[in-house]
Amino acid sequence: MARRSARTVWIAAGSAYNFRMTMEDASKEWSAVAVALGTRVMQERTRLGLTKEALADRSGLASRYIWRVEEGRQNIQLGNIARLARGLGVSLAELTAGVEELVEQPEPKPPVKPRGPAAKRAG
Repeated sequence: MARRSARTVWIAAGSAYNFRMTMEDASKEWSAVAVALGTRVMQERTRLGLTKEALADRSGLASRYIWRVEEGRQNIQLGNIARLARGLGVSLAELTAGVEELVEQPEPKPPVKPRGPAAKRAG
């Protein structure tokens, strides 16, 4: 079984890098965003009464790619999000509106208490 390292990633929030998470946490966050964006694409596609194949033709993307996006299995590039928006006849802002609300926000982790020599120095 492969083991992931606990490297740390700094995520940009505004202009400051102030949010820290492990690679595994970051991977989960990005997956949640992919699922939420896929949900928005599916909502707009069904609202228009389009099939995946019709959206693929209108956006210039493969129907398999559309399926992967809607399932949240595709790490989609910004250019392809714009192509999907154009194929759906909506702006990029309209397509991505509500994505943040669809992403379940993880509960904050409790602060870690220092152990060993660091705990003795702190206390």
